[in-house]
Amino acid sequence: FATSAAKVEDANMMWAQNKLLRTHALGHFTPLVQAIARDPAMLIYLDSATNRKAHPNENFGRELMELFCLGEGNYSEADVQQLARCFTGWEIKNDRFRKNRYQQDGGEKQLLGQTGNFDGEDGVRIVLEQPAMPKFLVRKLIRYFVCDEPAAPDDLVEPLADQFRGGDLQVAPVIERVLGSNLFFSDDSIGRKIRSPVELAIGLLRALDGTTNTISLAEGLRRIGQGLFYPPNVKGWDGGRAWINSSTLLGRANLVQKILTDKTTRFGETNLEEYFASLNVGADAELVQWLDETLLALPLTPHSRERLSDQLRAGSGSQENRIRETIHTLATIPEFQLA
Repeated sequence: FATSAAKVEDANMMWAQNKLLRTHALGHFTPLVQAIARDPAMLIYLDSATNRKAHPNENFGRELMELFCLGEGNYSEADVQQLARCFTGWEIKNDRFRKNRYQQDGGEKQLLGQTGNFDGEDGVRIVLEQPAMPKFLVRKLIRYFVCDEPAAPDDLVEPLADQFRGGDLQVAPVIERVLGSNLFFSDDSIGRKIRSPVELAIGLLRALDGTTNTISLAEGLRRIGQGLFYPPNVKGWDGGRAWINSSTLLGRANLVQKILTDKTTRFGETNLEEYFASLNVGADAELVQWLDETLLALPLTPHSRERLSDQLRAGSGSQENRIRETIHTLATIPEFQLA
């Protein structure tokens, strides 16, 4: 349900939408979709707030089916037109959702094989009743949590889709099954995702019990392709291999360096040297081993491990500076980009 502040231009609306997504993320999918259809930020972003019976706007209806719930090939252009009619009259008044009955198309509609005087809530219900919907959502969840590629095969998707539909479209049980599966702890999952900029930076901070200047961090994330609240389009960020090129690889390492050298950054409420001393991690080889196990999805190659140990031993300045340089070097290698 990507929405960009570049078009919405209202921080309160964007924040309210974020809270809405967090509230419903692990619950029943139907209330989430019904709520996002009424969300003021979404109404503005996909032009649903200007959807009138004389000139139905197809943007939200199209994306609801194509990107959010069904996927291409599971609806027709006629369905897009009919779904747009369902949402006519939905608008914003004083920054709140409301229905304008004078602008609502009260005529009969034929949508995805059903006929009736449908409004927007009916439109959402009919979309979510389609057989393609559970499979489409499950594939998204597998891609997000397990691996960027290849696409999940049907024999993996079907049982999860059946559970999703049979469980009244509850999201949490499906995710729990994925995260507790043998697949999730296999070579088909480990190291098979490329970290997004947010996962890279926040993962580093959480692993090292770190805090930093969040405004500076957000600006750094924007520079390497993930400006928070500013996805590039309604699809959101493509993810996967799209995160990586010669420019972003350098930018990702530079962001790590910026976090490590920022005067506001703290690790366990202290500096790097004292933090690692509190963990009883001191010797060069021991430190490299700890960083390997804590920060990487895949183990370092013997060559990379030896390189980092040599760098620690040969490093100049304080122990804190040597640790900082080692983590920065770690951020430049391929293994650091994987999750």
